[in-house]
Amino acid sequence: MTYLWVYEGTLDETGTVLTLDCEGPDFEKAGRTARYQDIITIKDENTRNFSSRTQNPDGTWKPVMSSDYNRISAV
Repeated sequence: MTYLWVYEGTLDETGTVLTLDCEGPDFEKAGRTARYQDIITIKDENTRNFSSRTQNPDGTWKPVMSSDYNRISAV
């Protein structure tokens, strides 16, 4: 892909949710753009969640994916 994704982010008041907003190619309608959000949430000391969603024409958000990351012992 040759598109450069430029993000603007905000951190919530708890310091545990980083929301990254951007606009990029609409994967459902060629030649158009769509709004996207990537959200990183710190659940606890060892767990993070990364999720992504796209905005529908009516303003609602459609989840694209979500993944939890867990720290494991190196021993």
